[in-house]
Amino acid sequence: MDWDHGAEDVDQYRISWVPSAGGDKKEMIKNGKETSQVFDNLDPDTKYDVFLTAIYPDKTESIDVLGSERTSVVAPPSNLRFSDITRKGFRMDWDHGAEDVDQYRISWVPSAGGEQKRDDYKWQRDKPGF
Repeated sequence: MDWDHGAEDVDQYRISWVPSAGGDKKEMIKNGKETSQVFDNLDPDTKYDVFLTAIYPDKTESIDVLGSERTSVVAPPSNLRFSDITRKGFRMDWDHGAEDVDQYRISWVPSAGGEQKRDDYKWQRDKPGF
């Protein structure tokens, strides 16, 4: 998020954000010389309402400026490949959809039918697939 200074004598900025559908409101205070903020650890595919308030040296505050933005959807893995196929198992590799993914959930069902099975695998950056 970037903004322009509303006045030269702004002492601080208060930035608040909350999912538009409801949830916990979070808040931070920034130095009055700053004009940007990067938001981390937000939920994917979620619309957020963001409020920016200027705080002056005498502690008076501006009215809130409101903006809304939706985070992107996490890109799925792609290019699924199978190798080393035996009667009891196989190797599975894929291309990562997003760099910051550190775990994958893999589910499978025997093609002849049966119960679905599922495992979670921590991704090791030096090893593709699992």
